[in-house]
Amino acid sequence: MGVFSFALPRHYEGWIDGLSVGRLPVTYLRIAAGAHVIEVAKLRPIGAPQVPRARFSVVLPAGQHLVIGDRRGRFGFRFQRDEDHRVFLRIYQRGKPPTEQIRAPGPYCPPNHPCLFLASGERLYLRDDATPLLQSPTIAQKAVRPFAAQKGDGFLTLHSFPPGILLLDGRVYAPTPVARLPLRPGRYQASIRNGYIGMFWQKEIVILPTKETREIGVLAPPHGGALRLFATPPARLFVGDHYRGWTPYLGGFSSGIHSISLYRPHHPPLRKTLIIQPHSDQTLAY
Repeated sequence: MGVFSFALPRHYEGWIDGLSVGRLPVTYLRIAAGAHVIEVAKLRPIGAPQVPRARFSVVLPAGQHLVIGDRRGRFGFRFQRDEDHRVFLRIYQRGKPPTEQIRAPGPYCPPNHPCLFLASGERLYLRDDATPLLQSPTIAQKAVRPFAAQKGDGFLTLHSFPPGILLLDGRVYAPTPVARLPLRPGRYQASIRNGYIGMFWQKEIVILPTKETREIGVLAPPHGGALRLFATPPARLFVGDHYRGWTPYLGGFSSGIHSISLYRPHHPPLRKTLIIQPHSDQTLAY
């Protein structure tokens, strides 16, 4: 598997291998590694002639995250940095050298512990007593260097899908992700904005003295909501007629009623109806 993102403004629509993904942006689609055909076109008004599609043949390596964007009307592709899309799992056992595995972002459940949702780039360390230890990616640690901690401060660790600019009570702080941002204890109105693709996240957070508050923000269209969806076994996801890759899925939706379909190998299709409330954040498992 690999990850593909359409990081394009909202006046575009896209296709993967002929399957419509609908109005863009659409990010963090898990698709099979290998050759794919990517198409994009400007949205056309109802009744207007079909707009020609820009067509690209790409090869997505396993475990990589490929992004299409535009600059001054020209399309281009880039790979995200390694820490932006992989999870490092390191296991320590007494008397043995540590072993390390690299995986795509997703849920991991150490034995006898609650299931952890790892943000992209985080490293999970399991000690021989199965105690989970998390380390944030380097980019998140660099983002907080300008902020000095004071005695009694609490800390905020925040990741977002996709990245954006963190604001607290309307003040701009840093690009996400951030790791252990020192803050005075209290309540804050936190928001993340990605103005380029027009997606947002907001939530009231509480900072406690000397404690770390951890948040994962899934950005959504204005007044929309976020969805984290898991399926066992993994399934191909369609929202209405639009393709959203394989589960697990993290993404933002406009508010309203949405129909989803899950297609699992050797299983009948599963169809559900979702209600997305403004600024909501739902986690579903099937």
